[in-house]
Amino acid sequence: MLQRVQQLLLAVAEDLADAVVSSSDEDNKAKLAKAFHQVTRGLRQTVFLEARLERDQIEAERAARERAKAAEAAEQAARELKIEAAKEAVQRRAMRLVYDEVDPDDGSEETDEELDETFAAIGEWVELASAIDGFAETPVEAHLEKLIGDMKAALGGFPRHPRCTPDEPASQPTGEPPAIANSS
Repeated sequence: MLQRVQQLLLAVAEDLADAVVSSSDEDNKAKLAKAFHQVTRGLRQTVFLEARLERDQIEAERAARERAKAAEAAEQAARELKIEAAKEAVQRRAMRLVYDEVDPDDGSEETDEELDETFAAIGEWVELASAIDGFAETPVEAHLEKLIGDMKAALGGFPRHPRCTPDEPASQPTGEPPAIANSS
């Protein structure tokens, strides 16, 4: 619409310019020149308005892109935090299952080394599993069941863990570490 107004104002300005040049009456020339000035001023304002509207549109689109980018970054950060929290929960629960089975009075270096190896394997498993879509949304118990199955397959089970011995399948996790039977 502004382009059409510009076209009309330009046509009127051209006609007025021709009339000013061809007029021989000084009073008429002055009136036509004043009209020409007013029309060209309106034309300039229309051109500037159109340019401003274009700049505003470009700025609005840029701001919308920035907001979308910021929202995407915030969503990604929230996903990462959720994944980190899930990793921590799975690793903490798995390590607790193992640690609860260790005899604290044993104190042997062999037990400590075995624990370190098991904890390292748990950490590696959790890190790899966290890269899978849906990791953070999956319940900790489901991760523990998968971890126990994978550990059984790869290492022959967690050390001295009755739920994870190679001879029997992992039982359904209850959400709490298993009760430990006294082995005396």
